[in-house]
Amino acid sequence: MGVIIIREMVGTSPRSWSDAARQAVVTASKTVRNIQT
Repeated sequence: MGVIIIREMVGTSPRSWSDAARQAVVTASKTVRNIQT
């Protein structure tokens, strides 16, 4: 049986929403292992 953990993240960027999302994932990946999108 698998386990799914949902975490809410907030990212900011003056360029675009996609850059903000990428920054949020980069920051989270420093402390959370096996992030899948």
